Amino acid sequence: MSRDIELLTQFLQDKFKELKQKYEEQYKPKTIILTTTHRTPEEQYILYKQGRLTEGKIVTNCDGFIKMSLHNNYPATAFDICVIEDGKAIWTPRDYIEAGVIGLEIGINWGIKLNKNTIDYPHYQEYEKEIDNA
Repeated sequence: MSRDIELLTQFLQDKFKELKQKYEEQYKPKTIILTTTHRTPEEQYILYKQGRLTEGKIVTNCDGFIKMSLHNNYPATAFDICVIEDGKAIWTPRDYIEAGVIGLEIGINWGIKLNKNTIDYPHYQEYEKEIDNA
């Protein structure tokens, strides 16, 4: 899985930079990093197996071959983030809600607003896409 911003569409590259800048200005000293931009179909399938064929919680409905993820597009039309505080990843919903509100304000779709059945706090994508492709 890549964290390379260059593997996102230009629109999402610009929006990630704007999200990061606004979040960090508002919630200093917290910062945001990219955790996923592009995934190969093979990488997607590894995630798909989680909770089905391997240990863990189901994290995606896309297998990367029959049902593609927006992360599988090239360039990718989705990205995931992680909030960092004091050098450590933090996963409390509040921190992701703060970032998500900013994401919606700047014109990107956020993972909690995409589908009634899915809450994906770290996920962002272009507006016209469906969450089942996360």
